[in-house]
Amino acid sequence: MADLSKVVVSGPLEPFAADFAVELSRQGFKPLSVVHQMRLAADLSGWLAAERLGPAGLSLEVTVRFCEARRAAGCTSRVTVRALGPLLGYLRGLGVSPAAGVPVPDGPVEELLLRFRRYLEQERGFVPAAARGYVDKVARSWSASPARTSLSLGAWEWSRCAGSWWSSVHGWGAARRS
Repeated sequence: MADLSKVVVSGPLEPFAADFAVELSRQGFKPLSVVHQMRLAADLSGWLAAERLGPAGLSLEVTVRFCEARRAAGCTSRVTVRALGPLLGYLRGLGVSPAAGVPVPDGPVEELLLRFRRYLEQERGFVPAAARGYVDKVARSWSASPARTSLSLGAWEWSRCAGSWWSSVHGWGAARRS
């Protein structure tokens, strides 16, 4: 059985550790998963202390640096920003860490794809991971299309393009649209 009492979180995340463990259990995490998450929180807290940062400094760039440091130290599990999701979500919910960064498009194609993703999430009710998968598939399909070079974002209208996009992506057809 997992023994949570052996996990000690010291440093800037120490004030949040006990309540975080309770929240994980409340959300249905198994005891061993709670221990793994708490060990990750302890590692992050120690790393933040060494970097002279607190929870308010947990930007995307900082979490990426932490994950890189874990990999460089030889860790092979919980070495991605995604693994930090429960902890970051908890700290963000408390308002002690910055909100997740909003992707910033770096051109008209990326802006169009970002709009498509928002449409899927907000209008169609897709969960973010599913929307990202669809957008990635559309982006791959579109990158192979000669029509993408003539795109005028100002002239683009969702109602005129959505059907052709859905049907042009391999494996999708009109039957999958609602």
